[in-house]
Amino acid sequence: MFAMETRGQSGGRRSRLRPGLESLVSQLANLPPDERREVVIAAEETAAVRKPILPWESWEAARGVVSFGGDAVEDCDRLYDGT
Repeated sequence: MFAMETRGQSGGRRSRLRPGLESLVSQLANLPPDERREVVIAAEETAAVRKPILPWESWEAARGVVSFGGDAVEDCDRLYDGT
């Protein structure tokens, strides 16, 4: 993987981690290689199925554009064609 350095430490590769991630990297580094790979794979799989989060501004912009329970084709036309 990569080595973390604190200020004043020399040698090795310097990582550019946000402060909150150093603890996680240290914990991963303490795991045996097989377990470390298992954790990384599980994290990647979890991230792959995570649903994207829509920012509040997008919800605000879409409010009132679609009326649920009505005609879906009409709603789509109004949304995409502006009619």
